[in-house]
Amino acid sequence: MYSQMEEAFLNPDKEFTPMPFWFWNDQLNEEELKQQIHDFDDKGVNGFVLHPRMGIPKNTPYLSKSFMHYVKFAIKEAARLKMKVILYDEGMYPSGSANGEVVKENPAFASRGLYMTKISATVFHSNNLTLPLDEGEKLVALYFANQGKETEVNLDSVTCLYPLSVPIVTELKIESRSHIKIDETSWEAFFKQNIDSESWDVIACVETYSRGTIRGIHSGQDDGEKDAPQSADLLNPQAVQSFIRHTHEKYKAEVGEYFGSTITAMFTDEPNILGRNPRADVIPWTEGLLDEFLANDHELKDLLGLFIDENEEVNSVKVRYNRMIKERMKRVYYQTLSEWCEKNNLALTGHPAESDDIGLLDSFHIPGQDVVWRWVAPEYNKGIEGEHSTAAKCSSDAARHRRRRRNLNEVLGVCGIDNNWNLTADDMKWYIDWLAVRGVNLYSPHAFYYSINGKIRSHERPPDVGPNNTWWPYYTYFSTYMKRLSWLMTDSVNQASVAIYAKRDYLTWKSAKLFFQNQVEFNYLEADLIEADQVMINDSFLEIANQRYSVLVLEDIALSDISKGVKSKLLIWTKNGGHLMSDNTEIVNYFGGIFFSDNSLLEEVNKLLKEDTSPRLHFNKYASNIRISTVLKESSYFHLIVNEGEEGFTGNIINNIPGKVSKWDAWSGEIQSLPNAKIAGRSKDAQLIGEIPVQLERRSSIILNIDPNKSINTQAAIDNPKSQKTLWQNLKEISGPWRVSCQDKVVYEDLTILSDWVNWDGFKEYSGSMEYNATFSITHSPNSRRLIIDLGECVEIAEVYLNEVSVGVKMWAPYQLIFNKNLLQKSENKLRIIVTNNAANKMDKLKKKSGLIGPVLLKEEVIQGGEKRAR
Repeated sequence: MYSQMEEAFLNPDKEFTPMPFWFWNDQLNEEELKQQIHDFDDKGVNGFVLHPRMGIPKNTPYLSKSFMHYVKFAIKEAARLKMKVILYDEGMYPSGSANGEVVKENPAFASRGLYMTKISATVFHSNNLTLPLDEGEKLVALYFANQGKETEVNLDSVTCLYPLSVPIVTELKIESRSHIKIDETSWEAFFKQNIDSESWDVIACVETYSRGTIRGIHSGQDDGEKDAPQSADLLNPQAVQSFIRHTHEKYKAEVGEYFGSTITAMFTDEPNILGRNPRADVIPWTEGLLDEFLANDHELKDLLGLFIDENEEVNSVKVRYNRMIKERMKRVYYQTLSEWCEKNNLALTGHPAESDDIGLLDSFHIPGQDVVWRWVAPEYNKGIEGEHSTAAKCSSDAARHRRRRRNLNEVLGVCGIDNNWNLTADDMKWYIDWLAVRGVNLYSPHAFYYSINGKIRSHERPPDVGPNNTWWPYYTYFSTYMKRLSWLMTDSVNQASVAIYAKRDYLTWKSAKLFFQNQVEFNYLEADLIEADQVMINDSFLEIANQRYSVLVLEDIALSDISKGVKSKLLIWTKNGGHLMSDNTEIVNYFGGIFFSDNSLLEEVNKLLKEDTSPRLHFNKYASNIRISTVLKESSYFHLIVNEGEEGFTGNIINNIPGKVSKWDAWSGEIQSLPNAKIAGRSKDAQLIGEIPVQLERRSSIILNIDPNKSINTQAAIDNPKSQKTLWQNLKEISGPWRVSCQDKVVYEDLTILSDWVNWDGFKEYSGSMEYNATFSITHSPNSRRLIIDLGECVEIAEVYLNEVSVGVKMWAPYQLIFNKNLLQKSENKLRIIVTNNAANKMDKLKKKSGLIGPVLLKEEVIQGGEKRAR
């Protein structure tokens, strides 16, 4: 009998389902919509993000009555099946324009920017002291400045002419076009004093339309096409209200009765202030922003600093400007949407444009991020290096510090090798694990395609990771796995004792990389949360929500980056015994902290953690590819352990939590009680130490559950765990001959040499399944009760039957399947293997290696070393 918690893990509630983007990208049809919804549900996908996408014909205009007819139909069907739906707020992306309807309502709502133009004073004078403006442009500021290079201005030489109280600048209409004119008397007075007009420039900062667009859903609406919808001014409250009227209110009118039940959230997707493909010379701006700019400790001349080459003074201006823009974006766009959602019983979810924009997630009820374009991947350390490697922690840490129950990641979009259909099940498993061990608990796979009819659909941000991929018959394995991991990482408290100081738009990854490689769990702690008094000081700990930190690491941070409020709080904390570490000597001296270099950080942190009694696992040897997250769920500790590398790992986990140990496998659904680790006594640092042997193959994960409420049975302990090792000894090679068939047609009757089917006639660009059948005999009964079938090289998914009994499915190397020797027969044994390859052979004509390559071996288990072993 399983406990209530074990049952919840093995059969997670539908609320933990993955929520894939469902691309509506073709002529919609009720019968097809219903069939696909039922297909999702049958595969354990109990919800979806309804995402209008490129390919919907113009006879079904976005948000029209005909479009909404299908929306309502799909949501009714989902409700009937008790599925959940997230509405996507744009057609197609980035969000905020209602497929151009906002700008159609009022052309002044188009996204705006600011540019700088520089004209020599001599040329300006020859133009009758006038500067022409395009339609919709407005002069923000006008200056005289000493001449410099094109992008250089000496700010100390700048004289501001406008805006001033004296009317020396006027706007004229010349042939229906606005011109800015400088008063001639003022001009002459200035150059009478400064003598040489040839050494001066006239510089104007002008507000204009950015000419940005979004990607639409109809033909002709993609990037660079003539009908691409215009992006809206997301810094303008009136434009944002127009967006809500055209989108949110329309959905409410049609399907509002499902808000808070079937429909759980609204997804907003990387809104872009300037839009896509804006004119190259503009920076974000909106009407009336100058007053806000000046209120943020700027002078009029600082506007020029936004456009010139960087120096210390200019950098400071740009930092304050960027902060101002993001604060306004948060206030005008995100918070407005958040409040609307809250009033209408919905959660706001989605994600901002940048991978480390953690501050903007404050308005989200379900903070989100995305992992796309293979910016994060198994190869080249992409999982732990670079700005995108912070994306998973960005959403999960934003959620945990704000007591948000769930956090979401839009994952797998354009993540195939070379950004095509060449995404393997192997890679998909890696991405799922990568997210889970960093705390993500709501998966949004990108994407399930309604249609792959024509390249405009099949190759629009490929691949389809659902129904149109070769792995779809096996997708229940993935949906169940994601549910179990999501269950584990929901309503549980991460046990990190280390925090990394975070800016609102910058998450350092270098110290994070070192911690990942050495199983030091950490969370990003935002300065804004410290400033806002959401972080409390309790003796030597920083406490926020359910988290408690004894160590704070400041990396790539200058003392000037830290506000007075944060400085004051951290000074109190360090005086109480809190451990502040920095790679900046000025910060160390100011707070009385600990200096670290790249070479000393880990050593210093481990010293400090020896004083910490929080639950923690570490290995008896270096394990740079193993990641661990420890959570407290109800009254049990769970350690999610993931192998992100390409090699298997065998070692011992050293555990400081006494209690009953069990191993939970989220992929297979097996729960195994382990003999308790041999207690080694109390070490010098007074922590109880136990050693648990583990083996982690590539692409594998395990969950160790340690229940401190159940006593340790030392009699059942593993003795000498370090000396105990499982090996597999060859019993027999299964060499065929093989009967090979495809779609019930025989390809080979007696194949004696296994090989890549791409080299077989007629299969160069085939994507699908091939069945291999062979028989074999065993001359003696194996000594071990556990055997494996090792398929050797296999590409990519193998479903194995022995004597018509399923042995299992493997989707990545090593292709080894364990089974009980009772499946073997003394006479002839029948082996059937169904191999499914990559969809890219058909979709991209890649001719990737495919099929069963072998050698196929039968092996038995051999245990080396150790005096006792649980059997």
